[in-house]
Amino acid sequence: MNRCLYKNNEYKYQKQEIDLNSFVVALFLALFFLAFAVLQFGNSLTVLQAISFSINGIFIYLMLFRGLSKFSFSIDLIHSVFCLLFFWVAPILQVSSGFNAWGLSVKENDIIRANIFILLWLMFYNIGALCCNGSSWKAKQRSYSVVSKKLIYVILFTMVIISLNYIRKNGLDFGRNSFVETETQSIGLLLNHCITAFVTFGTIVIINWARQTKQNKIFIIVSIVCLLLSCFPTAMSRYAAGSIYCCLLLTLIPWFREKHRMVMILLIGMAVLFPIMDLYRYKSFSEVTLSDIQNQFANLSEYFSSGNYDAYQMIIAATRSVEKVGYTYGNQLLGTLFFFFPRKFWSNKPVSTGTYIASTL
Repeated sequence: MNRCLYKNNEYKYQKQEIDLNSFVVALFLALFFLAFAVLQFGNSLTVLQAISFSINGIFIYLMLFRGLSKFSFSIDLIHSVFCLLFFWVAPILQVSSGFNAWGLSVKENDIIRANIFILLWLMFYNIGALCCNGSSWKAKQRSYSVVSKKLIYVILFTMVIISLNYIRKNGLDFGRNSFVETETQSIGLLLNHCITAFVTFGTIVIINWARQTKQNKIFIIVSIVCLLLSCFPTAMSRYAAGSIYCCLLLTLIPWFREKHRMVMILLIGMAVLFPIMDLYRYKSFSEVTLSDIQNQFANLSEYFSSGNYDAYQMIIAATRSVEKVGYTYGNQLLGTLFFFFPRKFWSNKPVSTGTYIASTL
């Protein structure tokens, strides 16, 4: 009995020690990066700004450490990596260098208020995560039936037709092209997203089916070729390419599911590949040269101080917009939920939130 009690006490003590170590490491990393930013760009951070950034940085690092201690990859870890880069690293570099996106004149109270909003979001997010983890719900083993071979043939045949039609229409320049063109932009957007989703999930279904039934790898090869031809990374938005091909890596190569390798890929992707992929927003794959990529890679630190990492600046812009014109009471959300509804039948359909905020400032 005493031995069991001793083991339990020892376990609790070790758990507290690990939490304390995590806090010390998080504090060190937060203060170290702040000091680096100040030395690199000059002392443009005020004391209150530095304190608010430090608190958020410690919070985000603790979230990241907590996620790493539980799973090799998860939605929680993706959220933590995004917050680390877009709500902490990029804002510190932007504020320290005096960069203001979209012509905003950022003041000290704007930064303090934005950091408070981010801190509130992190707190509510973690409260929700803790409540979900502490619930009595438990995952149950479920048996899934294997997809029929006839359905696999139908999916693969449809993917081949989609890929061939895409090549016939757009060629092999792998630029920002679409599957179909319609008179109504919202309908065209919906159709293109549906086709992209079909090719993506079709590839994953075929890969899993081929593994379950131990079929010839030709099914996997053909499906991946169709995915690359119709949904090449440089031919779509960066967030779409990241979500599709990260999912493909996790499905195709089990090695990425172990030892937090996926987290490292996310960090490299958001910090390195994300800026480089910006070259393909206005150029096709063949138009981007090796020197363009080398120049972009050489200026990665400056790229954080740009509109591509504007999530933090958009919080400031959204706050000012609300102060100026008031709340929309869910009107912008309606436009997002019913984006596919043609504007011809909905004359006062809300514009995108970014466009709306820009028009109010």
